[in-house]
Amino acid sequence: PPVPTPPPSKLRAIVFDMDGTVLDTNHMKKEVFFSSAQRAVPALPQADERLYAQLSYQSRDRVFDQYVRLILHRSPTIDEATLFGTAYKDDVMRGLRAVHAMPGFAEFAERIGQRYKLFVASAAPQDEVDALLKAAGVARFFGRTFGSPISKVRAIRSIVDSDRFAPQTLLYVGDRSDDQVVAETANTHFCRLAANEEEADGTPTHNVVTNFEELIGLLFDIEILKERE
Repeated sequence: PPVPTPPPSKLRAIVFDMDGTVLDTNHMKKEVFFSSAQRAVPALPQADERLYAQLSYQSRDRVFDQYVRLILHRSPTIDEATLFGTAYKDDVMRGLRAVHAMPGFAEFAERIGQRYKLFVASAAPQDEVDALLKAAGVARFFGRTFGSPISKVRAIRSIVDSDRFAPQTLLYVGDRSDDQVVAETANTHFCRLAANEEEADGTPTHNVVTNFEELIGLLFDIEILKERE
């Protein structure tokens, strides 16, 4: 059914995490991580998906460093870290043709793109962010994109400063519970898109949606609440 039109907007912009939020790339990047780590450090045993899930909110270089430390009880060498980074980037770029947006994202962006400004703030390197969004055919929806070495919090603060938005007029959307920390640090609204992962990980049920139709409903709810303030 059609979603009612909210009252005049008090929200001004939506900032998205990329992997698992805008793009359906979490599984692909997990496989690339394990294959690249194994190539760089053959002594690593079979992939530890649970440990990866615990670490993967960080930059990939940091994840690799911590992954090796926790499994092999030593730091990766400079050569191992370099080989990992090169292999990871090469594999991701080779897989560009298989990259696609999360189901419903393009339709969502078409519907609300003129009402809110849209941005991306990702922990992935900037050149990778831009290449993946372009490959998925959704780069056109975003006013600006931010990737490493700029942190997600710095990206949001840059949007606030350059576009003269109050932080409370931004909504940050991510697929992980730790993305909520980003929103709290930047003093923005937060929503978790839990489309591909179980929600039973300590995430509060408040502001959790499973698809972009539900996100439109959440935008309506936030607008109504702000209208009453």
